[in-house]
Amino acid sequence: MAKNLKHLIGVTVMIPSRAACHVSDLSQSLAHLTGRANMAIWSFITQHTYALGGITGMQASVLLLVRDRSDVTSIDLARQYKVQPSSITGLVDRLVQRGLVVRVPSDHDRRVAYLRATDDGAALADQLGPLFDTTMESLTDGIRDADLAIFQNCLKHIALNARAAEEAASLHAEGMADKVPLAACK
Repeated sequence: MAKNLKHLIGVTVMIPSRAACHVSDLSQSLAHLTGRANMAIWSFITQHTYALGGITGMQASVLLLVRDRSDVTSIDLARQYKVQPSSITGLVDRLVQRGLVVRVPSDHDRRVAYLRATDDGAALADQLGPLFDTTMESLTDGIRDADLAIFQNCLKHIALNARAAEEAASLHAEGMADKVPLAACK
């Protein structure tokens, strides 16, 4: 059951109870709404990153991460972005072809290659940070800072819960269910 809540400016807002967050109406479910918002955000970001440097929003995000971390590998990126390694390999290949990233072999393990931004990649990344900021400011226009902070905390908590659930499922699949914390099984 939803609760009515009167906003200060006189607009009635429906606040769903936890039971109402279940998938009775898929188009209003938390998973569907966050998925749609995610796609809309990345589409909007890509419009701007493509206009600036001819790369997608995801490529721009990877370029920023590579520029800021000296020890990142494609496997690290796949884990970070929760995608298959082959997807990251293709994305990194395109950044390498554009001359924005290079693969640097590890001195200690010839199977490992670290990713580094080239001078051109670093220069583009320097422009991408402010672009991401202004794009997100545009998308969150009209949302109070306090509400954004709450939303960010909720998303972080959901991500942590998802990671705990993944780890619990992995332990269970490996026959180590006795190592699964009870909180992860809820």
